[in-house]
Parts: sequence; C-alpha cells; structure tokens
Amino acid sequence: MFFNDYKNRDKFPRGRGGRGRFNHNRRGGGRGGGHDNKRNNKRSYSEVNNPKRPKYESSVRVKEVDIGISEYLGDHQHFDGIFKERFSDFHVHEIDCDGKMAKLTTQEIPPDPKDTVDVEKLRQTLPEDVLEKLDAFISKTDNAEEPSALVEIDVTDITKDQRRNIHSIASKYQKVNSQTIDKENRKLLVLSKVSGDKIDKNDATFKKKYGLERDVRVNWSLREGPYCKFILHKVNIDTMDALNQLAVNLRIRANNLNYSGTKDRRARTTQWVSVKQIHPSYILEAGKRVRGLFVGNFEFVKNPLKLGTLKGNHFEIALRNITASDEEIESAMTSLRDNGFVNYYGLQRFGSVATIPTYEIGKALLKGNYQEAIDLVLKPRDNDYPDLAKARECYAKTKDAKQALKLIQRPDKIEVKLLKGITINGPNSPQNALDSIPRNTLLMYIHSYQSFVWNNMVSRRIKELGRKPVVGDLVYVSDSVADKVEVEEEEKGIDENEESKKEPIDNGKDEKLENEKKPLPVVKILAEEDLANYTLADVVMPQPGYKVTYPTYAKDWYEEFMAKDGLSLDLQNKNRRFALGGAYRKIVQIPEGLSWRVVQYDDISCDLIRSDFDKMQDKEFKINNSEGKYKALVLEMSLKSSTYATMALREILKQDTSAETQAAQTAFYHALAKQEAKDLEESQKKEKLVDKSELTVEDSVKEDQVVEAEIEPTD
Repeated sequence: MFFNDYKNRDKFPRGRGGRGRFNHNRRGGGRGGGHDNKRNNKRSYSEVNNPKRPKYESSVRVKEVDIGISEYLGDHQHFDGIFKERFSDFHVHEIDCDGKMAKLTTQEIPPDPKDTVDVEKLRQTLPEDVLEKLDAFISKTDNAEEPSALVEIDVTDITKDQRRNIHSIASKYQKVNSQTIDKENRKLLVLSKVSGDKIDKNDATFKKKYGLERDVRVNWSLREGPYCKFILHKVNIDTMDALNQLAVNLRIRANNLNYSGTKDRRARTTQWVSVKQIHPSYILEAGKRVRGLFVGNFEFVKNPLKLGTLKGNHFEIALRNITASDEEIESAMTSLRDNGFVNYYGLQRFGSVATIPTYEIGKALLKGNYQEAIDLVLKPRDNDYPDLAKARECYAKTKDAKQALKLIQRPDKIEVKLLKGITINGPNSPQNALDSIPRNTLLMYIHSYQSFVWNNMVSRRIKELGRKPVVGDLVYVSDSVADKVEVEEEEKGIDENEESKKEPIDNGKDEKLENEKKPLPVVKILAEEDLANYTLADVVMPQPGYKVTYPTYAKDWYEEFMAKDGLSLDLQNKNRRFALGGAYRKIVQIPEGLSWRVVQYDDISCDLIRSDFDKMQDKEFKINNSEGKYKALVLEMSLKSSTYATMALREILKQDTSAETQAAQTAFYHALAKQEAKDLEESQKKEKLVDKSELTVEDSVKEDQVVEAEIEPTD
C-alpha cells in the first residue's frame, strides 16, 4: 500500500516580517528582524507555535468503521476520488442567519463619517493665542513644501472641554494627528502632519520627537456601531492561529476578537470577525503581517459576533483523480441532490489516533474515572510534535508533571494546561487538575462520546429498518424551532477535534450546564397513519441523555450499547459539569443549492477553484487542459453548521474518508503521474533515436549511390 510522501506544493510564499513592536525592540516580527535588520536567536511565533510534525508514516488511524459509520443512501456505484489533496481544493464561506454569504471582495477602508459639529462654535470657545497657533499649523498641512509640520500648544491653563474641542477641530483634517502629552510639568497638545493621504499608524515626525505612537482619534458615535466587522480570508491556517496572530499585531487580547465558528485549517476559508473600536486601517495593516491571512469588507455594527450565530457554510470542493465515467458521476450527484446523505458525525470529531479517540476520554469523564481521562490525554502517540512526544513520554514513565511541562515549548496546548493543573493540585487530585482544562474542551470530549453512540445507533436503524420512516421513529413537531435549538460544538467554535488541541479562545461564558439551560425541541413518535407524511430526511435520532425521548424500537439498543461501556441512559452525572440532557439530530441531510461540473486537467498541481482573493485581484484563472488526462469533479453546496461536508463526499464516492485512505490514494496518484512522466520521457528519447537511425541509413544509401556512380565504366 502506498502512503503519502508527496511534498506539499501549496506552501504560501513567505513574506517580510514586521519591524518589531517598538523602536527599541530588537526582536522584530515574524520572519524579519528588529530595527537593526538582524535576526536574533529567539524563535518566532510561527516557529514556536507551529513546528512541523514528523513526516506522515503508517500508523493506526481512526477509520469510519471505528466510530460507527457504515451505511449509504444511494444505489450508485463506488468510484475513487481524492479530496483536500491541495488546500486550494477546499473552499468554505460562512452563511449568516439572514442567508448572506461571507466573501472577500474589497480591502478598501470605508470613509470616515462627516462630523456635523459646527467648527465655528468650537473655535469660539478657544483663547486667541491657541487659535493663532492652530490656524498657522493647519495652513501648513495643505502646503506640499511642508512635508513634516509640527506645533506645540500649551494647554495647561485651559479646560478639558477646550482641549477636547481642539482635538475635534484637528480630527476634521485627514492629515492631522493630535496628542496631549505631559512635558516638564506642563500639558502640551501636539499637532503633527501625517505623510500621505491615508491614516498611518506610525507618524515618523511625531514619534521621533516624543517617542509616542500615532493616536487616531475616532468619534465612534458617528458610525453605525462601535464594532468593526470584517471578512477574514485565511489560507492553510487554523482559526485559533489566525486570530492569535492577528491579535498580536493589533496588540490586543485574542478574546477581544469575536467570531461565529472555527474553520478547517487545510482549506481556503472565509468568515466574519468583529472587534470593538479598532480602526479598519489598523486591521488591514495587521492582516498584512500574517502569512496566509487577508482581511477586508470592513463595516461598523452595533453588536459583536457570537458563537453559533450562523445558518451554515457554503462549500466549493474539488475531488481529484476521479475514476468514474460522466454517467456514473451524474448518477451519484443526482442521488445526493434528491436523497441527501447520512448525517454522521465526521472523523474530525473523534481525533486521529485510533488507540486514543476523543470519545474514550469522554467515556472516562462520564464514568468519573478522572485519572484515566488524564492518562489518555497525556498518553504517547505516533506522529506527534517533537516537544509533545518528549513530554508525553516523560509523564508516562515518571508521572512527573512539572518535568514534563518543561519539555513543551508552546503555551497554547491543552497538555500544558493539564500538566499545570496536576502540578498545582498534586497527583492525587485528578478532578481538580482537569478543571484547569478549558471547559469547551471537556465538553468536546463528552460530546464526542454522545456522537459515537449516535453514529452507531443510526447505522443500526438504517441497516435493520431501511430508508423510509417506520412506526416508532421520531420527528420534530416544528422544524423552525428545531433549527434554532440543534446547536453543536462546531457552531460554538469547536470543530477541530484533534487529540492535541490548542487552547480555544475563551468567550467568558459558563457553558457547563448548557443542556439544562436550553429547552429541547418537541418531538412526536410516528404512528402508522403518519408515515405517508414524512421521509427519512424528517426523522431524528437522540443523542443519549436524561431529557430526551427515545424511538420505541431503539431504547433497548441504546441501553445495550452503553452498558458495554459501563454507562446507563441516566446521565445526570454527580459532577454537574458532565451532566448530559441529550439532543436530537436529523438522520439525513440534503444539501442546498447543489451544483457540479467535471473538469479535465494535465498538471496535477494546478488550481481547480478560483479563490476570493484571486477574484478580487482579477487574476487570470486557467485550467491546464480542457481535454487533459486527469478528471476532477468540482461541486458547490450549502450545509447547516452542524453538518460535516466530508460525509457528503463519502456518499458521493462511497469510500472511507479517513486520512489513511486519502493518503494512500494520493501517494498512488502521484506515483502513477511520476511513472507516466518517466514513460513519456523514455518514449521521446526512443523516438529521437529512431529518427537519427533512419537518417543515418538514408545518408548511407546516398553515399553508396555516389560511390557506384564514380566507379561506373564509361564508353
């Protein structure tokens, strides 16, 4: 079997680093150095937080069969295809509750609103000597021969309102910066001229004399709201990394950035972010300093974004190296459009290592085996980051949390929080140690177990009872209510369920009893006379919990399945953080707005989907060859936030979506392409040799004829 050793060609070009946080800081930012242009020995943010994993090797990975995924809805034939072979093959756009899609279309800074304050009235409040200096300075700002104008106005003896009026007058001029400082026991209001036409964060003249930073005074009351909402378009970087790095460059805490949900790392994704009272020019500049990040479409709103406030996501996906005929593709896509797909929880919800799936950690938490849960989180595993591998090995052998903690170089890992908790609370207080882990992560573990049970129950339901509603099935009484209540971790910003998670950005809300705070939607049990009014797409299955209703035929299934794990349906845990009321989830999802096209190409590294940034830049986009030897299927669809796009792809291809399967196919695909290129090269060499050989024979015949002519006797 082949495994993926193909080098990633999608690496984003590295850019110049920032100048450093302050003039005296020699560290610099990102790839660049400090003000002396020398790079020091300290490791950059990217190097510390994103060191490379070891090269992928064969190991025991989570597969669909391990988490209860087994059934399909369509009757079409299986065929091969590769998804996410390149990150540019997977595009995601958020859809808000009003149905609007997040798209990056412009990076223009919106014009500042006009202040309606009467300048003349403000001037009447100021002393004559202040007005003279103010007028003299303003006249210089329009003079091109005065590139750096600056004036000091002594405002020690005037009122605070008068000082504010000076700032208000100055703010009406695009090229004027105003700042109040203390100097030699006097209060000075310093006005400086800003170079260029745009607001600049760093006014060199002003900083050189006073060592201060540019202060853009913005009257937020003139805008639609105090929050700047913008589009974040990221390339091959996960949401937490993107927001953390953006926050570093904005010099704010990461939790000041609000978002509705996280997006995949290996993809091109577009989403909304909001932040309070930060000018768009600052955000644009900060975005330029983060590799793989683009921001734009700035607007001002009254309220911040909140987790879960999304209708869904729009996907544009390329499946490469399709082996099916056009007729087989048409059959598969028509089935998906009409029948949908089984709404399984995808592999990313359960981690990637089969020996330590996240649902096993959740199971231990629900059973109250807190030490077992800790050991599972810290258990050594294959293909880990080097520092984490050393720390896990150290803890496994010595149980010395303090020593293991020293081996981890990144502070944003769950393992760091847990090891600190063990160090503080001691080895005999595992429950207290677990409290150091962010609450959303603990919820993710126990919800993973609920999802594991749900997948298995749905597979049994379809396998034993078929693809139509049956007596005893559950349906929502009101779909409109169900859509609002059916909220999951993915909507709350938790869709990266790897076993080594980074610390999520805390939203400051206590979600430990979220199931008790929200009412469950009302469901009805289908009777014989109801069956004609529903399809399988209407049927729901419960996640286990103490508040849900079970299908009449399935309660025994749940009890039997969970009993093997030492659990019952009564999940009112003694530790109320882990009490589970349960939830409902539809068995089938039908994608909205599904469309598809078949693409032929020759270059295996060519892009098949045009990105938002390419469209915005009006970059030329051409597929290598419309009659190429490789075939790709490019599809578009919209799905609810709680739905996994990989499960829709699984239904199309009828193949396992695990990383191991995809890696094997990718390796085979590239090996085949490499062999074909080699065969073509050898064939061309042979053709040249043949041509040369034929030419030699012809020349030889001509030479023989000449010789014969020379020796032929004459009369």
